[in-house]
Amino acid sequence: MELNDYVSFIVILIAIASVLITNTVYRSNSDPDVIVYADLDLKRAGLLILIIKNIGKGPAVDIRISTSRPLPQEAFNSDISDEEMSSG
Repeated sequence: MELNDYVSFIVILIAIASVLITNTVYRSNSDPDVIVYADLDLKRAGLLILIIKNIGKGPAVDIRISTSRPLPQEAFNSDISDEEMSSG
Protein backbone atom coordinates (compact mmCIF):
# COMPACT_ATOMS: atom_id res chain seq x y z
CA MET A 1 0.00 0.00 0.00
CA GLU A 2 1.13 3.47 -0.78
CA LEU A 3 0.97 6.52 1.45
CA ASN A 4 -2.12 7.81 -0.39
CA ASP A 5 -3.99 4.62 0.47
CA TYR A 6 -3.21 5.03 4.18
CA VAL A 7 -4.30 8.68 4.11
CA SER A 8 -7.55 7.76 2.34
CA PHE A 9 -8.26 5.02 4.90
CA ILE A 10 -7.67 7.43 7.81
CA VAL A 11 -9.93 10.05 6.19
CA ILE A 12 -12.69 7.44 5.79
CA LEU A 13 -12.39 6.48 9.49
CA ILE A 14 -12.58 10.14 10.52
CA ALA A 15 -15.67 10.65 8.32
CA ILE A 16 -17.42 7.62 9.83
CA ALA A 17 -16.58 8.79 13.38
CA SER A 18 -17.93 12.28 12.66
CA VAL A 19 -21.20 10.83 11.30
CA LEU A 20 -21.63 8.71 14.44
CA ILE A 21 -20.92 11.66 16.73
CA THR A 22 -23.29 13.94 14.79
CA ASN A 23 -26.05 11.33 14.94
CA THR A 24 -25.57 10.89 18.70
CA VAL A 25 -25.74 14.65 19.31
CA TYR A 26 -28.81 15.00 17.09
CA ARG A 27 -30.64 12.15 18.85
CA SER A 28 -29.88 13.54 22.31
CA ASN A 29 -31.25 16.95 21.28
CA SER A 30 -34.43 15.65 19.63
CA ASP A 31 -35.58 12.87 21.99
CA PRO A 32 -38.55 13.42 24.31
CA ASP A 33 -37.93 13.52 28.04
CA VAL A 34 -41.13 12.99 30.04
CA ILE A 35 -41.36 13.72 33.77
CA VAL A 36 -44.25 13.06 36.16
CA TYR A 37 -44.70 14.76 39.52
CA ALA A 38 -47.41 15.74 41.99
CA ASP A 39 -48.13 19.31 43.05
CA LEU A 40 -50.58 20.88 45.52
CA ASP A 41 -53.59 22.74 44.17
CA LEU A 42 -53.46 26.14 45.87
CA LYS A 43 -57.12 26.89 45.06
CA ARG A 44 -58.47 23.69 46.61
CA ALA A 45 -56.90 22.67 49.91
CA GLY A 46 -55.73 19.10 50.21
CA LEU A 47 -55.96 18.31 46.51
CA LEU A 48 -52.96 16.90 44.66
CA ILE A 49 -52.52 17.44 40.94
CA LEU A 50 -50.59 14.90 38.88
CA ILE A 51 -48.51 16.82 36.33
CA ILE A 52 -47.02 15.17 33.25
CA LYS A 53 -44.56 17.27 31.22
CA ASN A 54 -42.38 16.70 28.22
CA ILE A 55 -39.22 18.67 28.91
CA GLY A 56 -37.41 17.24 25.90
CA LYS A 57 -37.27 18.79 22.45
CA GLY A 58 -38.95 15.94 20.60
CA PRO A 59 -42.62 14.98 20.67
CA ALA A 60 -43.63 12.35 23.21
CA VAL A 61 -46.16 9.88 21.81
CA ASP A 62 -48.05 6.92 23.27
CA ILE A 63 -47.33 7.84 26.90
CA ARG A 64 -48.55 5.35 29.51
CA ILE A 65 -48.33 5.67 33.28
CA SER A 66 -48.64 2.83 35.76
CA THR A 67 -48.86 3.04 39.53
CA SER A 68 -47.84 0.59 42.20
CA ARG A 69 -51.32 0.90 43.79
CA PRO A 70 -54.69 1.73 42.23
CA LEU A 71 -55.72 5.39 42.33
CA PRO A 72 -59.05 6.15 44.04
CA GLN A 73 -61.93 7.29 41.81
CA GLU A 74 -62.92 10.05 44.26
CA ALA A 75 -61.01 11.46 47.18
CA PHE A 76 -62.35 13.33 50.20
CA ASN A 77 -65.90 12.20 49.56
CA SER A 78 -68.16 11.65 52.55
CA ASP A 79 -69.08 8.22 51.16
CA ILE A 80 -65.95 6.08 51.28
CA SER A 81 -65.82 4.02 48.11
CA ASP A 82 -63.47 1.28 47.02
CA GLU A 83 -64.08 2.14 43.37
CA GLU A 84 -60.81 2.48 41.47
CA MET A 85 -59.99 4.95 38.74
CA SER A 86 -60.08 3.30 35.33
CA SER A 87 -59.38 6.28 33.04
CA GLY A 88 -58.86 10.01 33.06
